Amino acid sequence: MPQSVTATILVLEVRFVSFLLRDVASPYAMIGQFGWLLGASILLAAGTGMLQLDAAARGKRRAAAIGLLAAGSLGALLGAFSPLVLGVGVAAAALTALSIGQRVEMTGFFAGAVTMLAVLAAALQLLLPAGAHVLVWPLLLLAGISALLILTPNGAALPAVRATIAIAAVLLIGMMASQAYGFFVLMGPTLPAIIAPFVALAVLALAPLLWLLKGSAWVGTASLVAGLILSAVAGIEGRAPSAASPEMVEVFYLADIDARTNYWVSSKLDPSGWVKTAMEQDGDTVRRESMEPLLPEPPLVANAKPAAFVRPVLNLAILGDGAARRVGIRAINANGGRYMRIFVKPSVAIPRPTLAGRRLPGTLPAGKWSQLTFHASGTEAVELTLPTVGQRGWIDVRLVEVRDGWPAGAKALTKPANILPFRRADTSMIVARSAVTW
Repeated sequence: MPQSVTATILVLEVRFVSFLLRDVASPYAMIGQFGWLLGASILLAAGTGMLQLDAAARGKRRAAAIGLLAAGSLGALLGAFSPLVLGVGVAAAALTALSIGQRVEMTGFFAGAVTMLAVLAAALQLLLPAGAHVLVWPLLLLAGISALLILTPNGAALPAVRATIAIAAVLLIGMMASQAYGFFVLMGPTLPAIIAPFVALAVLALAPLLWLLKGSAWVGTASLVAGLILSAVAGIEGRAPSAASPEMVEVFYLADIDARTNYWVSSKLDPSGWVKTAMEQDGDTVRRESMEPLLPEPPLVANAKPAAFVRPVLNLAILGDGAARRVGIRAINANGGRYMRIFVKPSVAIPRPTLAGRRLPGTLPAGKWSQLTFHASGTEAVELTLPTVGQRGWIDVRLVEVRDGWPAGAKALTKPANILPFRRADTSMIVARSAVTW
């Protein structure tokens, strides 16, 4: 239960920061704020654990459940609605409502938690022996604390017992901090919930001391607020591209040979203005325009000067007759392309297509574009064979040859240190069109 509670708050953190960075293209925007988000995750997780302990000690079942339900709902509504995030919040609220009852004694609560941990450790030892140490070693320390509490009733109030618990807790917290940091580095700040189990164990080790701490709810609340403030700082800092967390940009050239159109194309503008400058180098202004099927969403485009590209080879032919009738598509790069993309839209569903002599799974749907990508095609012919279906039909085909570099004559624009090319940046796409009927 503590893990689901902590996970709910840490998922809210990610959704909050992502919402602040919603119109920033760079995937490094959040990763570059590693320090801020690590501190925020620790504060949020620790604060959540303290509030959960306070709720268990005082029987505040309703308040804890409502708080978690609100956190899950808020996380689900930030940005695009996420039923998964809402589900995590609802599950945490439900588990909290079921597990927290009336006021309980510290010894019983702690012994029950350690017993549950022992069951989980035994299961992990059976299912994943090489990873069971993650629970077994903390279990040894926590079992010692539990035995101390059972053998010395009300001993948690004694200085010697407190000191012993504190020493064991420090050892366990150090162990958990090392493990949590390693997983946080491995998964990145986009998945801070990975540290939830480690924080839950660390807070459990401190539970006998926190249980007696007056004002622990205020300390937990302050920790939550501080974590949210650090999350906001990370979101604000991530909006300003830097060399450490650069803005991802792409500008590529597209020449549709058969349509006799040429464009500079990009997915979005960047704060530095580099993309806009690159796209308007031939005198046109940036606008959005549909380029289906080449791009699923209407990209930003600007008219470009024609380049000295030649039409890629795209030949369509009806082969055979009767039941053996099929459409043969032959495609060849003509501009030193690195790979090619073939888009096919048949009027009827086409089963069992064959690419380069190999049968492909599935069926090409009727009236919709399907895409095939062929890497390292070089100058060899790529042949696609489609069986015909029915007495009449047609197939529309687009071939896109993708080569590195902009066309000769394009301006060489120096990129600032705070932007980084990605995806289709600095490439040229040469398009050929063809169709056939039967």
